[in-house]
Amino acid sequence: MLPYRHTQAGTVVRWALLAGLLPLPTLLWLPASPFPIVVPVAGLPLLSGVLVLLLWSLTVEVTPAHFKFWFGPGLIGKAVPLALVTACEPVDGIRAWGIHWAGKRGWLYNVSGWRAVAVTLADGRRFMVGTDEPEQLCQAVAEARAQVAAVDAGAY
Repeated sequence: MLPYRHTQAGTVVRWALLAGLLPLPTLLWLPASPFPIVVPVAGLPLLSGVLVLLLWSLTVEVTPAHFKFWFGPGLIGKAVPLALVTACEPVDGIRAWGIHWAGKRGWLYNVSGWRAVAVTLADGRRFMVGTDEPEQLCQAVAEARAQVAAVDAGAY
């Protein structure tokens, strides 16, 4: 099953951010306005467009060396050495999208859906990554950790 790689489309984030582009046609109809008024109105569609590109999807990859995930083209993401991962658990009932602090569960990275995996690191830090395949992802992490442990045990 290794390496594991899965990309989830950011359906919810796409639609929400694309809605931010709706004021754009209005800008074309506005008569010449003072600069301070046009810039904030023009900024929303521009910001939404950039965020749509950055958060288009979420890809998760598990290799024998790393647990990695990244949004869209890969400008936003994280790579954690697999040796630091102590637990991976499926989580249901996620009610938020995007990137934000989720309290005791740590940071949440999610583009769509209600499911995620909660990852715990050796130093106690935690984070959650949204996925529509939480069981398969945790299985891949378990298999990769077992391979790492077997290699470490054979090294001595």
